Amino acid sequence: MRNYNYFMEFIITTAKNDDRIRAVVMNGSRVDPGALVDRLSDFDIIFFVHNIQSFTSDHNWIERIFGPILIMQKPDDWFNHPYDYSGIEPFTYLMHFVNGIRLDLTLVDLENIPASYRGNDLEAGVILVKKDDMESFEWHFNIDKFIVKKPSSKQFTDTVNEFFWLATYVAKGIRRDQFLFVKNIREYFQAEMLLTMLGWSAGIDYDFKFSTGNLNKYLQKYLPQQEWQKLVKCLSSSSLTTAFQDERDMMALFNAHAIKVAHFWGFPYESDLIDQISKYLDEVEEMDLSV
Repeated sequence: MRNYNYFMEFIITTAKNDDRIRAVVMNGSRVDPGALVDRLSDFDIIFFVHNIQSFTSDHNWIERIFGPILIMQKPDDWFNHPYDYSGIEPFTYLMHFVNGIRLDLTLVDLENIPASYRGNDLEAGVILVKKDDMESFEWHFNIDKFIVKKPSSKQFTDTVNEFFWLATYVAKGIRRDQFLFVKNIREYFQAEMLLTMLGWSAGIDYDFKFSTGNLNKYLQKYLPQQEWQKLVKCLSSSSLTTAFQDERDMMALFNAHAIKVAHFWGFPYESDLIDQISKYLDEVEEMDLSV
């Protein structure tokens, strides 16, 4: 099933031969003209069905049709939000098959189509199957839905505030020798603000006509090599020994692009904020923690 055309035909044939499946849509990277598509790309498929419970009542049908599974997730049926199998809410299978195929298959009952699958602002997708009773079914997608958006002044200001606010948490964590705390704050929360700012900065250079993709996986394409290397260095630290300097480097990178974004749109920017936070880092680094 590694062959793309074969697997697509297999999905279409499966749907056509099952009266419960009335329409099939493929979305995701394989139909996004700006996405990277290779042998590792997922197949993102939606089955619009009658009687969703006939599928969800016995998950073994997956292997009977598609073959042996290496690993599977059912995100709609998780320990902290179990799925109501007596209902008709959408249900998604995330599957990695032994043969290497990755299939994300969502079942949507025609009696309960959520707003996220209707309207004129859907994720890029193509209809693969549409049976007689679904002639009026359409998939109106907005190709610009996931491109980098121009920030508002308020959004810019809040992003700056959040980034430097988190820097104070990082400083405390480093001084207390709390490696996991520091790593999580920097690489998840603070990095999100940095990547947002870098996206806006790249947007200025590329006229906001691109997408950085899921989890910013395409951002590298739109940054100068020197800036990309700075970002990689900021996010590659694995030691508290250099953590204070790593944080200063991250702040310098953020500040440079924040100045660029603020200047381009005339947003107000506290240019001395980095100096104030840097001074705080210096104080915490030398601080005697005893009370």
